[in-house]
Amino acid sequence: MERRRIARDLHDGAQQHIVFRGLMARQLSLSATDPDVAASAAGIADGMTGLLAGFRDLIAGIMPAPLLDRGLLPAVHLLAERMPIPTTVTAYVPAGELPTDAESTLYFTVSEALTNVVKLAAATSTQVGINRVGDNPRW
Repeated sequence: MERRRIARDLHDGAQQHIVFRGLMARQLSLSATDPDVAASAAGIADGMTGLLAGFRDLIAGIMPAPLLDRGLLPAVHLLAERMPIPTTVTAYVPAGELPTDAESTLYFTVSEALTNVVKLAAATSTQVGINRVGDNPRW
């Protein structure tokens, strides 16, 4: 739960400040009458956009947004929907049953496996299966 809390705090707190400051700089760049001020403000706004992208990557490394917002199974289904080949997901793990760290590990494992299917295999379709055997998830 700690990873989820940290990711949510970063998303709801610092990320919103970055967005707001970027919007302020963009507005200043559009309304400034001095061309130097407008150019400087535009540079700051562009820098804030880059900062925001890096910050989102940081949050995603802690807890990917779909996993944070929706949970493991919907996040895995979203990965499958984004695949360039037909991908089915079969899962028998009730929502909220796994610890946050286990969900994160499973998500990144599935994501990497699907990436490898596209990069390394000549597959025309793929399947993802997540089950529970005893106290342990299996995929």
